[in-house]
Amino acid sequence: MPSEIDILSKLDQLSVDVFLISEKYDLDQAWGQIKTLLIQAGCDSDVCKQIVSNQDIDRLTDAIEQIRSPEQPENDLVPGGIATTLSASDLPPLAPIGAGNEYEKVSDEDIDWLSDMMLKQAMRAFRRRLKLKLDAATSREAERIFAIQPPTTYPDYVWDELVTQGKLLREGKGFYRLPQ
Repeated sequence: MPSEIDILSKLDQLSVDVFLISEKYDLDQAWGQIKTLLIQAGCDSDVCKQIVSNQDIDRLTDAIEQIRSPEQPENDLVPGGIATTLSASDLPPLAPIGAGNEYEKVSDEDIDWLSDMMLKQAMRAFRRRLKLKLDAATSREAERIFAIQPPTTYPDYVWDELVTQGKLLREGKGFYRLPQ
C-alpha cells in the first residue's frame, strides 16, 4: 500500500492531468485512478463516487486538502469534506445599496478581510472561466486567448490583490492573465 505522501503526490499530479487530457478514454482512466487513490487515502466511498461521476475538480481539490490537513473538526464538515463554518473575516463587508464605484478604490486597512480562502476561491473562479473559454474556442481561437475578464462575482479589489501577490497579471481594460 502506498504511503499517504505518495497518494497525495499522485492525486496532485492527476488533478492537473485531468485539465490537460483531451481523449475521453484517457480522462476516464485518470478519474478511475483518482477514485482508487481517494479511497486508499480514507475518503468516504460515496463522496468519491460523487466527485468522480461529476468529474468535479473543485470537490477533488477540497478532498485532497482535507486528506492533507485532517485536523479540521468533523462537525464543521458536510459529507463532501468541505468546511461549512465561516468566520466574520471570511465574508466581505456589505456595501450600501447604490454605493456605485466609490467602493472600487479601497485602502490597505479595508483589505484586511480578504482571507486566503476568498482569494483562493477567486483564483478558482478565474481558472474555471479561463478553462471554459478555452474549451468553447476552436483550436485556432484558443491559440490567441491569453487574457480574460475575471468573473464579476468578486469586486475589482480582489483581482487587484491577486495582481499584487503575483498570482495574476493585469493586461489592461479589465483583462487579466495567469503569469507564465
